[in-house]
Amino acid sequence: MYLKHLILRNFRNHKETDFHFSALVNLIYGNNGQGKTSILEAIYFLSTGRSFRTHNLSDLIREGQQYFYLEAHFIKDELQQKLQVYYDETTKRIQYNHTNYPKLTSIIGILPSVLSHPNDLALIIGTPHERRRFLDIYLSQADPLYLHHLNRYYKAMKQRNHALRAQEMQTLPAWEQIMFPSALYLIDKRTELSSYLLDPATEWLSLLSNKKDLLDIHYQSSLAKRDPLKWEKNRHKDMLLKATSLGPHRDDLLFLLSGKQAKNFSSEGQKRSLIYALKLAQWNWMQQKIGYSPLLCLDDFGMQLDPKRQENLISCFSRFKQVFICSANVIKGKFADTTRSFWIEQGAIS
Repeated sequence: MYLKHLILRNFRNHKETDFHFSALVNLIYGNNGQGKTSILEAIYFLSTGRSFRTHNLSDLIREGQQYFYLEAHFIKDELQQKLQVYYDETTKRIQYNHTNYPKLTSIIGILPSVLSHPNDLALIIGTPHERRRFLDIYLSQADPLYLHHLNRYYKAMKQRNHALRAQEMQTLPAWEQIMFPSALYLIDKRTELSSYLLDPATEWLSLLSNKKDLLDIHYQSSLAKRDPLKWEKNRHKDMLLKATSLGPHRDDLLFLLSGKQAKNFSSEGQKRSLIYALKLAQWNWMQQKIGYSPLLCLDDFGMQLDPKRQENLISCFSRFKQVFICSANVIKGKFADTTRSFWIEQGAIS
């Protein structure tokens, strides 16, 4: 896949910025606060229908304006394709190759990408929610059925929680019957992905750190025994909590380095290297799953990595098709002749 052309209109601090990208490495430079990250945010938005910086779409509208608009031209399956998103306070318009879509989640999987940004540290030290989201975002892009079961499970779980709060115990079996097959699908796919990530992540981690860190990844499920009656057995407890205490919405992903939890027993550099290794392994998985190369987006490139780790990471770029790198500093390294550089200042290319 090749993202050729991207237009940002009234998006963050970009009034109207027009990019024509290289098919390989794209370097995006600029001082802090000038709009570099917004470019990756736009790509991510077109991949997932959401921002990685805010839950409020109004935050994406340029100050003083009423709307934002994104347009991407790309080649996928050897065909020219176009994706457009318009948003204002009252309207969302989504169009893909002249077909209108009703909601932003409809575009998930059209322009798949893998993103690494500074807040990814939460993947290691944050709550289980961050690690579940890490799995959900990429599984949803590669597997439409996963997204279906994810939505189905959460809708039924919310109804079960409502019934618990209202003490409508007679309705619980119906919601649990809906939740169970979707829960199994989510758990199976998350477990499968977690198992896949181990080998490539170990390889990437070794390359980045120049040593063999023994990595282990474990998916921890509260429904590991696959018992369809587990919610029934837990109803009294859940009624007291007024919430569903078991299920894939409570699961976690455990990262171990040399047998110790990376969350508690690793340096800042080790954590950052592990995050890059996981994201690059995720790219490997997506490429295998969808049959073509997703976009790779790296924000604040090399943050908290020493020069040697940065150099090792740069040496990896030749393995990927199209890469987008944001940095406040000029990146020293050997890149292909087709590398393209952009200097961003006050939301414009200068």
